[in-house]
Amino acid sequence: TIRYASNKSAVAAKMNNYQLRPRRGRTYNNYMQPDIMFEIFSRLPIEAIVTCKCVCKTWRGLIEDPYFIERHRHLALYQAPRALIRPRIPDMNVALDMLGRELEVMSTCDGLLCIASDHRQAPVYVYNPVMDRLVKLPSTGMKRKLLCHEVGLIFHESSGSYKVVRGYRFKIKAQEYYRFEMITLGEAAWTELTPPSLIYECHFGRPLQWHGAIHWKIQPARITNSRQSIMSFDIDKEAFQIVYFRDNPPQHNRLQMFVLDDDLVLLDSHNSSLKIWRVEGDVIGGYSIHQYTLMQSYMQWGGHFRCRWISETGRDGTYMLHTTYCPSTKCHIRSNLVNFSHKTGSYTQLNLSRMPEHFSAMAFKPTLVCPVRARVNAPRSFDSQL
Repeated sequence: TIRYASNKSAVAAKMNNYQLRPRRGRTYNNYMQPDIMFEIFSRLPIEAIVTCKCVCKTWRGLIEDPYFIERHRHLALYQAPRALIRPRIPDMNVALDMLGRELEVMSTCDGLLCIASDHRQAPVYVYNPVMDRLVKLPSTGMKRKLLCHEVGLIFHESSGSYKVVRGYRFKIKAQEYYRFEMITLGEAAWTELTPPSLIYECHFGRPLQWHGAIHWKIQPARITNSRQSIMSFDIDKEAFQIVYFRDNPPQHNRLQMFVLDDDLVLLDSHNSSLKIWRVEGDVIGGYSIHQYTLMQSYMQWGGHFRCRWISETGRDGTYMLHTTYCPSTKCHIRSNLVNFSHKTGSYTQLNLSRMPEHFSAMAFKPTLVCPVRARVNAPRSFDSQL
């Protein structure tokens, strides 16, 4: 169970403003207490909560209260994530920016999606698909096409605000340039950051937020003695650091980085084996990367097998994966959502209705956080007992 701790009196005071009245012509001896409704609503599925907003003004006011939104966000941290599915059209080379198909979901945090283009600096959006609320971030005015553009979204505990950190690479004549920037939702301008000099000779992958920092996989752009590594940006200190692998990992584009059981891990999927590294440490004491497991699958997928880790589906070592593979040389690449059992090494395909033939998938935890007002003013004092 999870309880509302030291801020309980403040919540009770707020709830006194929401007195539930019987409908005209009816009388009740005992009304449902607002604090009870608060607890009930906070544990409902997100779709039911959105529906309850339409019942009456009292319920809508309770659900839109900042204390309730923060309580629901806190509870969502302990829920299993869902799979966010986006259809993909193969062999489509035409830019469909006006239809939004050139845009990618770069990262997610607290139910908010950070959406941007791989090759354009603007637009960058922060969007809550459940609440259908969208905010467009300011542009710096650069019209030049980018070689890469990676954007991460993270919650800053100290200020109660959401921050967007991005890195991009562009070319002027024959010279390549790198730039990293940060902005807080609600601000009017980006702040330029100074990354380690190593990054100017590397390619960097899609960012991931974990434990108060944004993390990128980085790999030397040329064959040198430099090792593959992770670059981390501490939101509190606004400082970068580099974390190196202790052994020799595979190629950069084969590694997938994600959060598993509250650990930051990297996965290499090749043929029927899944090799995993774990990042240990924190932003204060520093990080290190260790290989810690090798999972074997007894299923032969065929050529071009790749899998993307979506989420844990149970406490018995079962996980949801997005797999792509080619059964034979004459077949097109296929995509599936599967459940993978760590104990048995077996896969079970999920037969879902209306699934597109080609798609991308990522873990997503829906919340009521509104990107337009994405600043938590309520005290963040929740105790959890799991």
